[in-house]
Amino acid sequence: MPADNGLHNFIVASSAISPGYFRKLFASKNRPREDERKKNRPENPGRSINLSENMGENKNRPGSLEGSEKQLGSMEKTEGRPESLEGSESQPGKSGAVREDMPGQAVQKYVRLLMEGLALQDGTRVTAISGTPVNEKNHKGSFIPRKREYKRGVSYVYLPVVNRHGIRDIIYVITSFLECLRYIKRDISEGRDSIVVADVLSAPVAMGAYLAARLTGRPYTALVTDLPEYVYAENDKAYRTVSDMLIKSAVFYVFLTEQMNEKINEHKRPYTVIEGIVDITQKGSGDTLPTGRKDSKIGHLNEKDPKICLYTGNLNRKYGVMTMAKGFLRAKVPNSVLYICGKGDTREALEELAKDHDNIVFCGEGLSEEAVRMQKEADLLINP
Repeated sequence: MPADNGLHNFIVASSAISPGYFRKLFASKNRPREDERKKNRPENPGRSINLSENMGENKNRPGSLEGSEKQLGSMEKTEGRPESLEGSESQPGKSGAVREDMPGQAVQKYVRLLMEGLALQDGTRVTAISGTPVNEKNHKGSFIPRKREYKRGVSYVYLPVVNRHGIRDIIYVITSFLECLRYIKRDISEGRDSIVVADVLSAPVAMGAYLAARLTGRPYTALVTDLPEYVYAENDKAYRTVSDMLIKSAVFYVFLTEQMNEKINEHKRPYTVIEGIVDITQKGSGDTLPTGRKDSKIGHLNEKDPKICLYTGNLNRKYGVMTMAKGFLRAKVPNSVLYICGKGDTREALEELAKDHDNIVFCGEGLSEEAVRMQKEADLLINP
């Protein structure tokens, strides 16, 4: 039986990695710059901008992180999730990183902040078993060794990666199982209670964690930030099947919205809803730049310049991004400019709109911290 002495170790299986390691993998200085990737695109002076340091998806569903950066700067989406990456214009850099197919960051930050919050509790230890969200599309390297680091109270264990489709997932299942089992046994020897939490959309890593919890009789909690039926494409039926099984097998749940509980939790098992998480590292950083915004990432502005309207998130058509942009144009909002940041299937259409209209600026995609800074500088945040 688990210990009941107030000492806990949350073993969290997901694709979450620290911001520093994320930048190292997906925002290397050696990878293609935005201007290099756009050499063959039409010139668009003054209406499209690059985010310095290559910055980096609730729509009609029971709540999710997809389609939104949660405009408060406290979250970001997916991933390491299987997703369609065809049609990318990116080219591999010397370091192996590719920009256009950089994994989404909403779930990355959500899970990371959840772990950091748990680590602040007395008597609590947090171990992150992480399947690094790389694939053949976003990283050129064929092998990434196991790595450990300790950041903001969380002990990260990055599973080794053999970057080949199929092989990568099998290794994630095996190594996740072995790592979780090792930490559970350590907790038993120390009289500490192990609580296994798994992001069900990181299916291979979550499967390994679930098997370890099942073998040792530890409670397994499913972390559900989106529904598999909305995340996986038709050719990802295996991933969806595994994720559905992981959801049904959970003893406890962590949901993003109450509606997700109503749809998923058929057996009325214990659950909690965590809709948003505050990033305490932003405390005291200020909500806006000083008047004049001379250091702004969205232009060299002064108090007489247009008001800044901003959308950061997924640019897929089904999330209403084109409707937002065209509505902004039809509304003819005076003295205002709409900045759009992200990636998705409307990218080229948005670039054309920005090319033809002075009051729309397309920014592309990059790291989360750059998006957060832009959100702080904007006058109005839009989430269509």
